Amino acid sequence: MIEMDLELAHLRVDYAQTTIIQDLSLNLQAGVSMALVGPNGAGKTTLLNAISGHCPVQAGRVVFGGHDVTRWSVDRRARVGMGRSFQGIHLFPHLSTLESVTLAIAAREGTPTGRLFSRVPEQWQQEAHTYLQQTALSHHAGKAANTLSHGDKRKLELAMLLALRPALLLLDEPTAGMALAEVPVMLGLLEEIKASGKYAILLVEHKLDVVFRLSDEVVVLQQGSILAQGTAHDVMADERVQAAYLGGQHVEST
Repeated sequence: MIEMDLELAHLRVDYAQTTIIQDLSLNLQAGVSMALVGPNGAGKTTLLNAISGHCPVQAGRVVFGGHDVTRWSVDRRARVGMGRSFQGIHLFPHLSTLESVTLAIAAREGTPTGRLFSRVPEQWQQEAHTYLQQTALSHHAGKAANTLSHGDKRKLELAMLLALRPALLLLDEPTAGMALAEVPVMLGLLEEIKASGKYAILLVEHKLDVVFRLSDEVVVLQQGSILAQGTAHDVMADERVQAAYLGGQHVEST
């Protein structure tokens, strides 16, 4: 069985004639959770877009599971196990939560969705219920996505992502916009996903308490290049990181 590792080799990504990512090389092993941190404009979301195929790469390679996927489409990358969430929530507003997750399963199986809900296989419905249970949404199975709270929409997006059975999770600020009371539930879900060891996780996050709780490794980006890499404790103690990202303040884990 091929380990679904991610390798980035000397990536360069330009946007509007400006280099956003410059000569960036990085390895993420299967089962490891890595956080990307850095000031606004450091290139964190652009890097996720380059990995997932949502923006082109001008130089370098993206290798996943032994495949050079640098020129592959978004859909083709998803079929080999890349799963991507976004800062803005992407849902089908008028589908129920159960239908939304079932649709993700159908997409994974390569099944046309035009007449899907008139003849949904029982095993798909059972599987969809499993993902809703995993993300604490079982009691909302019949609700339309657009009626959910922001936090529950985030959880539904995660359920749909898991239904694709990815090996790599690219998560762009998964707690963004959530009410303070909703964040611990999402953190608990993400901790369970991390603890399962089934996924390589690359996480963009501004909240440092989330970084400490969810990451095995931390990479600090500055102007599209890696400034520091290591454990959360080591990186946050780095004077260069404190000066460039934290305003010279020392940060302790909580």
